[in-house]
Amino acid sequence: MYECLQVEDYRGSYTVVQRYVKYWKRKRASRPTVKQAFVPLAFPAGETCQFDWSQETVELGGVVQTIKVAHFRLSYSRLMFVVVYPRETQEMVLDAHNKAFAFFGGVPKRMVYDYVPGNIIGVMWRKPLCAPTVPNPCQTWQTQ
Repeated sequence: MYECLQVEDYRGSYTVVQRYVKYWKRKRASRPTVKQAFVPLAFPAGETCQFDWSQETVELGGVVQTIKVAHFRLSYSRLMFVVVYPRETQEMVLDAHNKAFAFFGGVPKRMVYDYVPGNIIGVMWRKPLCAPTVPNPCQTWQTQ
């Protein structure tokens, strides 16, 4: 620390810095320390699935193209399913869900979505307002 202070044109002695560091440490010892904290996430089997899109650049048949990848991950098992599309449209979102649920062998009770352009038209009382053409997933995939 002393060397860093000297680089910043500090002209005082090493012992002055040493005394201040000791004082600072004593002063901080009386306050509670910050510990690393985390909230463990625990999900019952079949409860939650996360969904998001990514954009990737690939070479197909010698042509560089941009593709969209639909990602699904079960929160309990961390089992993942991905499917690739040429673009991100509502029909492809619904098709991806059908394929994912067939792959998983069922429909989770709850889906967690990142913002999907075109599907969310606003927010009211902290809840997303879906576009009128977006079906209720519980009705579409027969969940409870």
